[in-house]
Amino acid sequence: MRTALATLVVVATLPYLVLKALWLTGHAVGVPDPAFLASPGLHAANLVTAGMDAVAILLAVVLASGTRRPPAWSVLLPGWVGAGFLVPIVLTTAPGLLLDGGVAGGPEPLAPWVKPLVHVGFTLQGIGLVGLFAGYAWRRWAPTAGRVALPWARTVVRLAAVGAAGFAGVQVAQAAGLVPDGGPWSASAALAAVVKAALAVGGVVGAHEVTAGRGRRGHLVAAAAGSASMFSWGLYGTVMTAGGTVFAASSPVSGLAALVALLTGLVLGLAVLGAVAQPAVSEVSSTSASKQVRSPV
Repeated sequence: MRTALATLVVVATLPYLVLKALWLTGHAVGVPDPAFLASPGLHAANLVTAGMDAVAILLAVVLASGTRRPPAWSVLLPGWVGAGFLVPIVLTTAPGLLLDGGVAGGPEPLAPWVKPLVHVGFTLQGIGLVGLFAGYAWRRWAPTAGRVALPWARTVVRLAAVGAAGFAGVQVAQAAGLVPDGGPWSASAALAAVVKAALAVGGVVGAHEVTAGRGRRGHLVAAAAGSASMFSWGLYGTVMTAGGTVFAASSPVSGLAALVALLTGLVLGLAVLGAVAQPAVSEVSSTSASKQVRSPV
């Protein structure tokens, strides 16, 4: 199963990597106006996103191998960020294609077939990576969340709830057309906004239960997915806007929402990580103390 999932991830990255390679070498495949490739910041964005897909391949290989040699952060960080990008896409690609009639819905500078091709690849990547990561995490780290309440983490979650509520409100308002964002949205874009809002709310609820000592596996999944989604897409929006790229936020409200999502997702993720790691630290300390008591003087 691990080999099959890793193979799925590698194969699913190929369309995106091929497109990026063509665009980086000046071939305007899927781009009706070749001048679009010279847009400010687009070359750097293509390099970074192609590198991210390469990291996805490397992560899939590591997770499939089952090795426990890499430091925890080197697996957790890319896995968390990658899940943040991919989970909303997994949840919205199929219904989004149906809503847009199968091909429409991509940004105007791109041909109508580009978004479906890329997002189907992302969906398969998400399925493969999430499956690999869940199994790897289960084998490497025993599930310890939900056994210790952390007052400081609960306070952080309550503060993060304010940011998550604001971000979710903006997403729903944009989906409903109440907040302008540079023109009318496609049905799939509205669906994606609603899903991101739901993930943000679910992330706060899950994080609250985990940090309160009542968390179960479902709460941990919701907390991880919600915090990661806010962080990853908030980071993307903030970087694209700060870099003045063609994908920059088209309104101050959208730019502010991206920055709020970035910060909220980060602090929420740190609070959940603290809650998950705390029981293991406590167990190690108590085991060491018990050994010292029993050791001969």
